[in-house]
Amino acid sequence: MEKRKDDKMSALKPAEFLYEIVKVYTPSGSESAVADLIVSQVEEEKGVECEVDEAGDVVVIINPDYKGSRELLLFSHMDTVHGEREAEKGKETISGRGAVDAKGPLASLLFASLCFTGKKLPFRLVFAGVVEEEISSSKGAWQLLKSRKPTLAINGEPSNTNCVVIGYKGRILVSGTARTEGGHASNPNQNSINQVVNFYNAMVAEFPVVKNSFEAVTASITKLTSDSQSPNANSAVSEFVFDVRLPPSVKCAKASVAISALAKKFAGIEIKLEERIDACETDLNSPVVRAYTQAMRENGLEPKYVRKSGSSDMNLFCQAGIPTVAYGPGDSALDHTDKEKILIKDLFKSIEVTKAVIRNLAESNKW
Repeated sequence: MEKRKDDKMSALKPAEFLYEIVKVYTPSGSESAVADLIVSQVEEEKGVECEVDEAGDVVVIINPDYKGSRELLLFSHMDTVHGEREAEKGKETISGRGAVDAKGPLASLLFASLCFTGKKLPFRLVFAGVVEEEISSSKGAWQLLKSRKPTLAINGEPSNTNCVVIGYKGRILVSGTARTEGGHASNPNQNSINQVVNFYNAMVAEFPVVKNSFEAVTASITKLTSDSQSPNANSAVSEFVFDVRLPPSVKCAKASVAISALAKKFAGIEIKLEERIDACETDLNSPVVRAYTQAMRENGLEPKYVRKSGSSDMNLFCQAGIPTVAYGPGDSALDHTDKEKILIKDLFKSIEVTKAVIRNLAESNKW
């Protein structure tokens, strides 16, 4: 499909729409207000099908008359982390909770897809705003995987306008309890906190040290509480959570076996392994990666390929065998902070880039 001057941005105004959805506080499980805003905006478009599925996702089919099997899915999450913050709109920026993660990317993908309303494409074009990405359920993504069969997918996440995310690390949450006899602090061997730290250090040492951070197994102690009531008394019971991040070379199944076996070597340690998801990495020769490479260059950008140490719904789609990348405006270093802000010019640039991606994929018969 050739790029034409009449390619519309849509009658909707992207910056105003983004400001409206950032104004609405939507922690995980409370996304319906943003879903309603998406529905009300999409209803202005003729020939587009829109529904809210049983999980609460908003699913928009741009060209429902297409009857073939190929499908390009653009999706991003409507929920944010907890912590309400007032939204602000200036001449150049929009700030507030979720502006970067991931309402800016969501708005970008929505408006890019709406530009193809009423146009013929050699594939089904679908946009979805999903629920509960910021918590372990990933309820919205699982529902999409259950109800749709996309050939390729684009996950709206902050990457800056000239970067496409091709990989995310995997994750295991290790939660557990340590029990010792407790007693006087002069006997450190009976301190449950010490036992947790010893187990943590042994777990980290279980995996090889590598210079490339994306290829390394890393872990953080994200929770540690104890029953100690005195500065000179050992804790008898401690509860802990380790957040373990895995590279593509270490599968969750392998890491789970190693961590479980190690825990048995520490008296009084009992663990539970939760939220197990493998790392993902999309091939640079994938049609969707090539389409972004070409699109960025068409828009005067030099493309960069990013592998992130976090995880996202993209992991689930790659795990299902669907070539997926993540893209969207915003600096991911601002994720989950009180400094989230999007440059309005980046919002518009990212829309143009993704429009070019859709056109490039429409011209390609290699997927």
